[in-house]
Amino acid sequence: MHKKGILIIILFLSLFLASSQNTFADQQAEIILKALINKGIITQSDIDSAAQEVKTDKKAEVPEGVEERVTALEKNAKDTPKWVKNTEFSGDLRLRYEMIEKPGPGGENDNRTRVRFRYGAKTKVNDQLKIGFGLATGSSDAPTSTNQTLEQEFQSKAIWLNYAYAQYEPTKWLTFLGGKFESPFFHTDMLWDSDIRFDGFAVKSKKTVFKGTKLPETELFLVSGYFPLDNNTAGASDLALSVFQFGEEMKIGETAKLKSGFSNPTWPFAST
Repeated sequence: MHKKGILIIILFLSLFLASSQNTFADQQAEIILKALINKGIITQSDIDSAAQEVKTDKKAEVPEGVEERVTALEKNAKDTPKWVKNTEFSGDLRLRYEMIEKPGPGGENDNRTRVRFRYGAKTKVNDQLKIGFGLATGSSDAPTSTNQTLEQEFQSKAIWLNYAYAQYEPTKWLTFLGGKFESPFFHTDMLWDSDIRFDGFAVKSKKTVFKGTKLPETELFLVSGYFPLDNNTAGASDLALSVFQFGEEMKIGETAKLKSGFSNPTWPFAST
């Protein structure tokens, strides 16, 4: 084999041994190189020359412009605002065929095909402020559903603003909400449908008590909201809903919780 080829192989061997970061491997590589020099097979100058050639070959393997592109990507990552990095997108599509039976004489079953499409995004602007928005199918007169029936000779279907809100948390125990958002209250589907989005403003506060004591750990919560219902322009008073709720969530054991709440009786929408 050509002397130059032998040098490169030996150099690769020594680099491989040294790369293991093992003291014994380093000593082995040094002994091999010294023995070759003593036998007159190679010289220190040959080793230095071969090492330089290997370094040059390794640099040549890197495609041109890669380092510049990596540097540019790193700069762009640093320049990108945090709220853009924190943005999360979500969406879903559901198709459903349903039949509603209508018993009785002359009753005809109602067969329909329905579609539901939802898409939205939320982002954390900073440690206190979050914003979000969402679009969905449905209709303007059905606040309890985002389903839309496929009918009317292939007409295009409407997309509505499902929610758009800002959430501000100056402290861990206080939250302000504004815009169009999910129900901030504790309730079941018998009182409020989960698809209803409240329009207006709400304030939520909470406080944990009995933590670290013999009594069950309990979180007390207080929610208050103001929600415009109808803006009358004919001289009549505007309609609005004011809701006040307080309650507690008690921790029972390691996994179970008991939650209850009390509200003022003004609840205009029933679940459907």
